[in-house]
Amino acid sequence: MNVLRTVEGMAGLRRAMSAVYLKSVPCGRVADLCPVTTAVVGCVRAYQSYQGVYGYKYREPRGFTCELCNGCPPSVPDEVIQKRKEESCLFRWISAFREFGHLTADVNPLSPNTRQVPELEPGLYGLNCDALYNPCGLVAGCDGMYSLQQLQDILKQKYCGHMSVEFSYLPTLEEREWFANAVESLQDELITPEERIRLAGDMLRSQAFDNFLGTKFQSVKRYGAEGGESTVGFFSEVFRRVAQDSVEQVVIGIAHRGRLNLLTGLLQYPASIMFRKMKGLSEFPESVKFIGDALSHLAISLDMEMEGDNSLHVTMLPNPSHLEAVNPVACGKTRARQRSLKEGYYSTNHDAQPGDKVVCLQVHGDAALGGQGVNQETLSLSSVPHFDIGGALHLAINNQIGYTTPGERTRSSEYCTDVAKMCGIPVIHVNGDQPERLIGGEEKESSERASVSEPHPSTSGFTVITPDVFMDGDLSSYNLPTPPHPSSFLFYVIHHQPSLTAVVKAARLAVQYQRKFRRDVFVDLLCWRRWGHNELDNPRFTNPTMYHVIDARRCVCVCVCCIYLVVLYRV
Repeated sequence: MNVLRTVEGMAGLRRAMSAVYLKSVPCGRVADLCPVTTAVVGCVRAYQSYQGVYGYKYREPRGFTCELCNGCPPSVPDEVIQKRKEESCLFRWISAFREFGHLTADVNPLSPNTRQVPELEPGLYGLNCDALYNPCGLVAGCDGMYSLQQLQDILKQKYCGHMSVEFSYLPTLEEREWFANAVESLQDELITPEERIRLAGDMLRSQAFDNFLGTKFQSVKRYGAEGGESTVGFFSEVFRRVAQDSVEQVVIGIAHRGRLNLLTGLLQYPASIMFRKMKGLSEFPESVKFIGDALSHLAISLDMEMEGDNSLHVTMLPNPSHLEAVNPVACGKTRARQRSLKEGYYSTNHDAQPGDKVVCLQVHGDAALGGQGVNQETLSLSSVPHFDIGGALHLAINNQIGYTTPGERTRSSEYCTDVAKMCGIPVIHVNGDQPERLIGGEEKESSERASVSEPHPSTSGFTVITPDVFMDGDLSSYNLPTPPHPSSFLFYVIHHQPSLTAVVKAARLAVQYQRKFRRDVFVDLLCWRRWGHNELDNPRFTNPTMYHVIDARRCVCVCVCCIYLVVLYRV
């Protein structure tokens, strides 16, 4: 009887508290939660309440007109709306590039994209090929009169180059308008010489690490990053950008592919301890009676010194041999860190947002991303109250093969990142490598053996020799002076690799979106895998056609740097 009374009493209390929580308040305001009711009710939460509860604050939806506010200001200026009315056919054509441009983008390093997309033809929209058009207000960075061919070249460069995007399904007008403007503006953004040198150094160290392990530890399964070295450039740029935005901590969930490269390259994991593991010894001191974990499960937590006296605490979580199983753990640890720091939903500041101090970075494999249901489950919870962490950054290392299965046989969708569309998450596709015949962003004929770059202060007058010449040709006919400083020529080489800078720009775009809207965002980095699933497998038995293409590649983008350094410095 006492139990029954207790149950009836709690039911009445819940009904009374629900009436309090569901009390209507003006949109955009979050009423303070009564501390007495918090203590009495405990875990009772009204999730749809405007008043909020511990660990949850109502956030006004972006980009929609709200009746309680008598209308929100529009996301598009009146002059832009008027321009779209006047040039409606031109705007429809530009919108087609934003929606379908990714289908013709040059993002696959193993095969050229020859797909024809009729939606991108200007004749479909009644445009006159002989007329001049002013896209001011329709395309960011374009002002003045352009021919249709000039506009087409500009749009192809922005949406069909080494980086492409999918964002037309974003849930709000504000997000779609922002994303289009950000993509079009970012393509015109220059990468400084210092950033190029830093990128080249990070990637060269990653490749040198793999080469060393391949020589000294030939029987060790290390799951190297060979073929996908540009992932190191992505991590480096993400760390720099979030630190500049006052983020204090990054929690990383990553499987085995490229894990050791990230640990030793950027996260300062002692190489001596890793070599002990490779020799079959424990990572712990000899006085400790433990054998430790597998080599590909090593983890670290450290403080990184960033630019401008900023410090960033980075935690890489241990991961079992179940690939994506670490991702919900990474989200949970991020939420716990936010709670311990009293930021976001746990902050007393009503203007605070989740992710102000702690950001989650998840690294996926292309086959596991669609093949393991834990990814869909984690994404489904990404915006649920008490699970929301303010959006995670996702990197898909897409080497286009899962164990022995080619990508097109692992899924029915176009991309491995299509699971993101179920939650309206934008996707950035980027070429993680680049055929050597692409010089300075312009495609040269295969018969052209050398090209002269635009002059640079430290390399003016230098002749660029393509890897084809180095491997097959006679270098005696070329005048190869010694640069004044090694780093100057390192920049000169990276200057001619547009796909490497595309990876940096993709990282910047992802961080900018996550920081502004506090939602998840995916980067699909297409690369390739030099060896099998591990270094002891021979993938040529199961995928001879793919590896015929890979074996024919004389070098990846980083090797171009090595070739020039070998020629000029005899190293």
